Amino acid sequence: MMKTKTEIELEERLKKLEEEQSRQEFELRDLEEITRLENSLSENEPLTVTQSATATHEKIGKDVERLEHDLETINQVALAEMPRPLAQKKTSDPFVFDDSAFTLELPETQENKGAETGYIICLLFNQNKPTEWAEEGGGGWREAGKGFCYATIAQAKIRLDALRAKWPDYPIEMRKRI
Repeated sequence: MMKTKTEIELEERLKKLEEEQSRQEFELRDLEEITRLENSLSENEPLTVTQSATATHEKIGKDVERLEHDLETINQVALAEMPRPLAQKKTSDPFVFDDSAFTLELPETQENKGAETGYIICLLFNQNKPTEWAEEGGGGWREAGKGFCYATIAQAKIRLDALRAKWPDYPIEMRKRI
């Protein structure tokens, strides 16, 4: 799967922030070692050295907090800027729904077997090549041109309403097949 320019930029920015955080963590460890050594030497030196080290330690701590906040903000922006289908995959669980509650009994007519012209239900995650709803095999999404074609708008509307109830955040719509 090709990554978008935004995804690549976000990954690069996240990597730079992680490297900066890692660098500052090493500096913080070095500072802690310096502070420990200064404490062991504090018997011979005045108190001002320890106060200076504490002030520097506090400044680095604030820098680390600021970087952590920036990283959290970037993660939130990255999620907000993701294409809707990718974000939806993280937030929805397809196993929560009881498929039997959405099974519709359409009248057994010639139209129910699939008409040549009529109405189809499309899933528009990809606007250029939408997938179509098929009734065969218990129902499911099929590639363009292989979906079930409803002879009447009423039949298509019944199925469309059921699918929208099942997947309320999915971009589903009815189209006419000629």
